[in-house]
Amino acid sequence: MSVNKALDWLEAAELPTGGIACWQDQNGHFLKAYPEVTGYLIPTMLDYDLFDLAVRCADWLASIQEPDGSYRGLDGVKRSFDTAAVIEGLGAIAFETGDDRYIVAHERALGWLYDQQLFAGPLRITPDEDVSHIYTMRASWILKDLVAAEYWSPDAGWDPRWGAEQRPHYIAYGLDGLDRMLADKTGVIRVLETAQHQPLIHGLMPFWSYGWERGEGTCTTSTLQFAILNRRHGLEYGHLIDAAEQMQAPNGGFYHDHRDKRRISWALKFYLDARHDEQYI
Repeated sequence: MSVNKALDWLEAAELPTGGIACWQDQNGHFLKAYPEVTGYLIPTMLDYDLFDLAVRCADWLASIQEPDGSYRGLDGVKRSFDTAAVIEGLGAIAFETGDDRYIVAHERALGWLYDQQLFAGPLRITPDEDVSHIYTMRASWILKDLVAAEYWSPDAGWDPRWGAEQRPHYIAYGLDGLDRMLADKTGVIRVLETAQHQPLIHGLMPFWSYGWERGEGTCTTSTLQFAILNRRHGLEYGHLIDAAEQMQAPNGGFYHDHRDKRRISWALKFYLDARHDEQYI
């Protein structure tokens, strides 16, 4: 029932102008379309046989691509992570259909993303600053960039480059990229194991973590991301999915956290991925 409701919400979140809404507010309104989430939702749509929806989303993404091949975030800034998420979706639909429109858009976006690589390996967050972040590792995975993977590989349970505090949501993105790239998963597994030692809040991963020793707030999305990562490596994960399902709204969407009652599209993506992957255990 929870998955069926989530799929109903996903279909309802498609905007008349194209794309999947970033979130649904407390009044039930679906707001601005989100290229990033629309992009990485396409493989999820295909997993659940929502082919027509995936094609419409891909058409919308192709239509809004910047002349240089990039995609913008909700803030209007060109972003490597957002562009990589769209590449993921365009690649999936191009493989499914063989349509040249998607192949061309995919290649143009890929070319722009390659230009965002820093000399040390990681990706710029935006083209205007030579600054990177752990979450860009998931975008570097799209490029199959082993140099970036080496750069971001953690040696301990909490990497000092994350600072004294960091969002598990961002760390999970980075770990996902590393996990898909590295032959030696030791560092990723060590992070996952130490992350389990922190106290959970209402069973959920915290919004902010402080060295995996304490947390603040709750985060539905990172809870689901860590459930997926844990399962890949034989760690306990069912309790995380159970906790996240407590955050599902009656209409099938997922609340951002205990205080923020927006129903956000990226939490729904990882819920559907988590539940779909369970079929193959």
